[in-house]
Amino acid sequence: MEFEFTWIDSSLVVCRASGKASADGFVALLKALAAQPEFGPGVRVLADHSGLDVSSISAADIERIAEVRAQNANRVGTRTALVVGSSAPARYGLARMSEAYVASQRDGSVKVFEIFDEGMAWLRALDSPPSSESQAESVEIAADLA
Repeated sequence: MEFEFTWIDSSLVVCRASGKASADGFVALLKALAAQPEFGPGVRVLADHSGLDVSSISAADIERIAEVRAQNANRVGTRTALVVGSSAPARYGLARMSEAYVASQRDGSVKVFEIFDEGMAWLRALDSPPSSESQAESVEIAADLA
């Protein structure tokens, strides 16, 4: 399993993985990411796994990867957009399993996307302040609840 990191800015890194996926490969990826000098709390990750062959990954492997991620939560980012590609049911299913494991942990979130641009848009939306329209909707909803 090969991987590379491309820093978009100081708070966003793209990690592209390719080749035959393995639990050991993912553990190495997480450790290499955590060791990046630019990496720290609040860095968001766009993990592009659309080039991975996941045919040998099991549910137990996904659980192990999620455990390693949890052990390094303070170093591996808190928000990850996981891109699996379109027409990839096996990658999508394993990614959703990973998303569920991370959701059960105390820190971090993973959201699965089929398209790279959708994952990037989700991560970049975190930079945008809420629009006045959505703020007005929030006020209306709060008023209705009161």
